[in-house]
Amino acid sequence: ETPTEAPPTSTPPPAATNTPASLGQTYTVVEGDIPVAIAEKFGITVEALMAANPGVDPTALYIGQVLIIPPKPAG
Repeated sequence: ETPTEAPPTSTPPPAATNTPASLGQTYTVVEGDIPVAIAEKFGITVEALMAANPGVDPTALYIGQVLIIPPKPAG
């Protein structure tokens, strides 16, 4: 007997976990960006943005810096 393979469309998406790689997306800082504007762009709070990026100085963002964007809160 030969096992049949399910078509790729029936494969469920991977389950979300709380590891940084699966938090969703990243954002690369561009000229003029400030934490408030970045947070508003993604519908999150500045607090959530900074919590997802420990060690990032919100007063010293630089062009090309990559920030982790946490998922929007449910609701």
